[in-house]
Amino acid sequence: MKVSRVRAPRNLDSLRILAFSDCRVQHIPDLLTWLDAQQARPDLILYAGDDCRRFRPDGATNYFESLASRATFGLAAVIGNDDVVESRSLISGERVFEVHSRPLQVGPFIIVGIEGSPLPSSPQDGPPIGFTLHSEERISHHLRNAISLAKSAHLLVLSHTPPRGSLDLAIRFGRREIGSVALAAALRSEAAPEVVVCGHVHSQGGRSELSGQSRVINVASHDFVGAFLVVAQFTWSAHEHPTSPLFPIDWVHLPVLGGLLAISGIGPRYAERLVRDGISTMEELASSAPDAVGLALGRSPASAMLYILRAKAALENQPILIRRIPSPLPPRLFVDIETDPDFGSRYIWLVGVFDEASGEFCQFLAPNPSHEHELLSSFAAYCDRTSCASLVSYSGSNFDTNRLLARMAANNIDPPRIVSEGSDLIHGLRYSVAFPIRSYALKQVAACLGYTFVHPELDGFTVALAYERAVAEDRPVPNELLEYNADDVMSLVHTLRTLEALWDELP
Repeated sequence: MKVSRVRAPRNLDSLRILAFSDCRVQHIPDLLTWLDAQQARPDLILYAGDDCRRFRPDGATNYFESLASRATFGLAAVIGNDDVVESRSLISGERVFEVHSRPLQVGPFIIVGIEGSPLPSSPQDGPPIGFTLHSEERISHHLRNAISLAKSAHLLVLSHTPPRGSLDLAIRFGRREIGSVALAAALRSEAAPEVVVCGHVHSQGGRSELSGQSRVINVASHDFVGAFLVVAQFTWSAHEHPTSPLFPIDWVHLPVLGGLLAISGIGPRYAERLVRDGISTMEELASSAPDAVGLALGRSPASAMLYILRAKAALENQPILIRRIPSPLPPRLFVDIETDPDFGSRYIWLVGVFDEASGEFCQFLAPNPSHEHELLSSFAAYCDRTSCASLVSYSGSNFDTNRLLARMAANNIDPPRIVSEGSDLIHGLRYSVAFPIRSYALKQVAACLGYTFVHPELDGFTVALAYERAVAEDRPVPNELLEYNADDVMSLVHTLRTLEALWDELP
C-alpha cells in the first residue's frame, strides 16, 4: 500500500483538524461561507463519507476541491456505505486525498481510511444496508496493512463506521450496535490509533468518547430536512495524547445559512411555494411584505409575518421580541424528567425541580427502576408542600406532565394539582420570539440566550441508555447524568427569566 505525502514544515508538531460526515441534506456552500468567515483556517479537513456525489453535482463543480483550498494541507475523505464503490473517484482534485486506497502522511501524522461499513456477522446485526460493504476479516486485514505503515508516526483512522461498542448505537432499523468489530479490536492493540474520526450513526453525531487507547469522535449529521451540519474542530498534537481528559473539541452545529430551510416552520413544501413566487433567499423573505408571503404560503398576513421576523432574526443573529411571552403565574416550579429509552412508557428515574418561591433546586432519583414509586411519592409530597402557583416544563408535547401523570396513575399515586395543570413553555414561545435558529428545542433556544451547558454532547436518549447500563452493571448513576438533568431545568429557568427581563427593558 502506497502513501500520499504532502510537504510540511520539518518542525510541524500539530494539526488543526476540521471534521464532518454524512452531509446528506445540508447545503455544502454554507460550509464554505462559514470557513471563509473564520479567523484561522484548518490545517486539514476530514470527511467521513456518504453522499459523496453531492460534492460533485456536475462536471464543473468540485466541492471537495473547494474545501481543500481552504485548508493548509487539503482534504482527506472516504466513501460511506451508501456510496457505490466507484464513488472513490469522486474524491479527487488538487490536494484532495482518498485515504482508504492510499493513506495520507503530513509530517509526523498519518491518516488511514476505512470506507463503507461492515457486512453483518450475525442476525442480531440486522440486514446489510448500503452498497460499499466489507467483511470484518477484510477490514482487519486492511487495518493491519495500513497501520504497519505508521511505525513511529502518529496515527488517525478516518472511518465511515465507528468501532463496535463506541458511539455506534443505531435506532433507525431497531436498536443495535453497528460498529466495526475489527476496528474495535485495533483500538485494543499495541499499535492503536490515537484518534478515530467516524460518522454513519446519525444519532451519535456530535459526541466523543474514549475507547481503549483511542479517542473516538463521531461527526455524523442527521439527514432530516433542515438538520444542522455537525462539525468538530480539534488540534491533534504530537505532544499531548488525545485520550487526555482535557483534550478539547470545539463542536459547531451549522444551520443552513443561505437557504429558506434554515427558518423554523419552513419545510420543502413552503420553500417551493416561496421560490415559485420569487422569494428564493432568506434576505428576500426578510424584506418581503406579509401580504406577499401570506399569498405564497396560503396563510394570513399576520401568520406570514412570523416567518419574515424569523428570517430577520437569522440575518441579524439575534432574537426578535414579537409580543410578551405568556408567562405562567409566578412563583413557578420548573420541572424536567428523565425516563426509560422508550420515552417513559416503562418508568421515570429522575425528576429535577427548581422552586422559584424558595430558590431551591433538588432532584428525585431512583437508583434503579424498582424505586420509581418511592421517587414519585417523594415528588408528589414536594409538590403538595410548595408555595409555587404553577408548574413549567418544555417539550412541545407536554411530555413531562403527561408522563408524570401516567406513571403516577400506574403507581396508584394521586397527582398533585400543580402537575395536572402544568404548562409547556414552548407553546407560547414559538409565537412570542423569533429566534435565529431553525429548532425551538430547549438546548438551541437557551444557548441562543447565553446559557452554557455542562454536557452539550448529551441528549435524553443517550442519558437514558447510560442509566440502564449503570443499573445493569450495578453501578451508581453517573454524576454527569444528574448534571445533564440539572442543566435542562436551569436552562429553562434562564430562558423564561431572560425573555421576561428583555421585555421589561423595552420602552
